[in-house]
Amino acid sequence: MSKILGVDIGGTTMKMAVVEGGSLSQQEVAPTPGDPRDIVELLVRWHRDHPLPMGICCAGTVDPEAKAITELGGNIQGWRHFPLGEALAERGVSLAALENDANAALVAECSFGQLEDNRHSLLITLGTGIGGAYTLDGRTPLRGSRGAAMEIGHILLHPGGRSCACGQRGCAEEYLSARALRALMEGEGSSDTDLFLQSPRGGAYIEELAAYLLSLTTILDPRNILLGGGLVEYSRKLIPLLKEEMPKQSNGAHGAALYPAHLGNQGGIVGAAILAARALAAEA
Repeated sequence: MSKILGVDIGGTTMKMAVVEGGSLSQQEVAPTPGDPRDIVELLVRWHRDHPLPMGICCAGTVDPEAKAITELGGNIQGWRHFPLGEALAERGVSLAALENDANAALVAECSFGQLEDNRHSLLITLGTGIGGAYTLDGRTPLRGSRGAAMEIGHILLHPGGRSCACGQRGCAEEYLSARALRALMEGEGSSDTDLFLQSPRGGAYIEELAAYLLSLTTILDPRNILLGGGLVEYSRKLIPLLKEEMPKQSNGAHGAALYPAHLGNQGGIVGAAILAARALAAEA
């Protein structure tokens, strides 16, 4: 794969790197602007500094053909229905690929991860929100009829509960995301994630997260479950605690193996670059 400018637009931060194969160089991180037009300005600046084909992944649902955000805008205000590819083209920047961030991360894990068999793999990202991606063939993410498949952060766990950026109340990401866990910790005056997860309140969080994962395995019957996102990055205890809790709640019918995402928070950038390279190859 030739050099690609890979970008990951998250609800809290934007990350950029020059990607060649699975290697990243010249990385930059910036807070995600609150206005999509300011996001475009930052992308234009990064492209000016690194004039390479660009692939972007972002929170929310996307139309990869139109290179636009569709129904769910994630945790960026004004992001819903934003024509990102068109806005960049107006500034002289050609966008080779646009994909949901979890889908892009799963593409990267299937290309450069450590799974022996990538088929029937589920990726869950626990960050500002919750993202999900699933592949049957180990290469192509499940997108659904409108590109909104696997928006698992918006499964209703507590109908009528906390307001979510998507417009619903009681979505999973309002209770189980890294952001939600940080709010729990702040309420308890705790700053150590691993210690908190072993406390009574932390134990209740693990129980609900385990039940959520088991529900997803009942629906999808995955071979592998990969956990990624910021929470996995700063908690060594999360996956061991989940491996201990899930069998307690399970009927034993699922056989999915639980792993940390090998590429961590770099997965989205790498996946965006892979998809950009594929798009350019298809056009050649």
